[in-house]
Amino acid sequence: MRKMRLRRSSCGNSATCCTAARTLASAPCHMSASATRIAARKPAGAHCGEKSMIVGGSPSARRTLPARSLCTSCGRARTRRRRGASSVTWSMGTATRKPSGTSAAGSTASHAICAASGRAASARDRRPPSSSRARRSAARAARPRRTLRGRRAEERSPASSRSNNRGYRRSYRPMRTALILVLAALIVVPGAAAADPGVSSGSILLGGTVPLSGLASGYKSVALGAEAYFKYVNDRGGVNGRKIDYRYLDDAYDPAQTVQQTRKLVEQDQVFAIFNTLGTETNIAIRDYLKERGVPQLFVASGANTWGSDTNAIGYLPSYIAEGKIYGRYVASKWPHARIGILFQNDDYTRDLMRGLKVGLGKKAGLIKAQEGYDVTQSGVASQMSALKSAGVDTLMIFATPTFAIQAYVAAAKLGWKPKMVVNQVSSAASTMQIAAANAKEQVPGSISTVVFKDPDDPKQANDAGVKLYRSILAKYQPSANPHDVYNVYGMAVAYTAVDALKKAGKNLTRKSLLNAVFNLKETTNPFLLKGVVLKTGPRDHFPIEQAQLEQWAPSGRWVRFGKLESAQG
Repeated sequence: MRKMRLRRSSCGNSATCCTAARTLASAPCHMSASATRIAARKPAGAHCGEKSMIVGGSPSARRTLPARSLCTSCGRARTRRRRGASSVTWSMGTATRKPSGTSAAGSTASHAICAASGRAASARDRRPPSSSRARRSAARAARPRRTLRGRRAEERSPASSRSNNRGYRRSYRPMRTALILVLAALIVVPGAAAADPGVSSGSILLGGTVPLSGLASGYKSVALGAEAYFKYVNDRGGVNGRKIDYRYLDDAYDPAQTVQQTRKLVEQDQVFAIFNTLGTETNIAIRDYLKERGVPQLFVASGANTWGSDTNAIGYLPSYIAEGKIYGRYVASKWPHARIGILFQNDDYTRDLMRGLKVGLGKKAGLIKAQEGYDVTQSGVASQMSALKSAGVDTLMIFATPTFAIQAYVAAAKLGWKPKMVVNQVSSAASTMQIAAANAKEQVPGSISTVVFKDPDDPKQANDAGVKLYRSILAKYQPSANPHDVYNVYGMAVAYTAVDALKKAGKNLTRKSLLNAVFNLKETTNPFLLKGVVLKTGPRDHFPIEQAQLEQWAPSGRWVRFGKLESAQG
């Protein structure tokens, strides 16, 4: 540290500024040329609250007075006396020096010392500032600044005053309190609500969209069945003490409306997860948005291959590719000389079915003679059916949603055309087939499809425990629903799996723990699935249902299962 000798000559320095020594440019005093050179040698940033200065009469009696001689709390002067040395009083950037032993009353020879130059200031410069603004500026300038080096020096110095230590503790007390509060907020109490939206100590909020209106409104039962089962679970205590609140909105099977309604569920309702949204294209439309927001997309009502490797979403239906394979193997073995035509919906849903069909046919893929697609916005498929008939097709694959499947049967009847019919599983509900049969009596009987869920109208399953449970739940919680509609069974089956996953996710439920449970499931006792059908997932297996069975529509007006369970793995 550079040492400077205090002088008695006047330099005209203002006695109200203790920061004059920070930089030469900011020095408030009008110093002489010699005083300016002295001030220039003073280190930048030095002021009376940080550096020490040398006082004393003779070289042998010089003493170094520490920077803490100016009180860091109030800025007032403190006096320190040493034997053989002068008494120096620091106040607001000035030092009053008088010989040792001189009384305060007789200190007429005292001088104010400039903090920058070390020279004595004249008496007129020791007057307080004339304006309030100047006084405030002087007070701010006189306020000592604590640097990291200064604080460390205080901690090491044995001469640190108790007053300064108390001030140090007071200055850090609010920060310490704030830190304690932050740490307390981060503590997770077992059983308490998780940080993720949609979960509280007593409830779990799930949301989704289904077509309650429009051409695909026949699928609304998948939501009604799920809702009924959740109410059943809630009346029995819920899941780990939480009740399930399931909110579903109408998207009319329109991807644009699906996006809009899903945003509402996520951003306004703050759902924990999106569950059971129906349709391939509708779910694809919201997939990136949900992944970006970190909202799980659970058990989408689709078997499209695109869900096989997603890390934030999972399907529920068997793989459409696997379903197509089953049909291909059956046609190749039972109708080896068939002329196959395909009516399909223009989206990923049916493209996967056609891909699987070709794989199942194997070397007989050449049996496919014609393909006609339609768009979901069309009013009918009469022109496509006419084109397929003209192509000489005698075996028709109907890869369509229920409304268009019914229209296909009706169009065939109007054309007087009776090909062998294969209808995909999503349009094979007994309620759908009964409507078609009422308008195409000769075309519907003998139709082939696949099934994985129990049929409430199957006489062989009338006494099945799962079917009885289905009927009792539906009668109590959805009394206006159609008990013959297998889509209600589907809804209960997917809700059962959702409850299973929520249980395995644990009491401290988070979206991460839920996804971990979803991708590590194994169900062998789902009461709504056919006996022998195993539901299983894994890190690389995102199609839960892995078996299916063929069935045929009988003239009596119901499905009859035949054959054994077949692999439904894509």
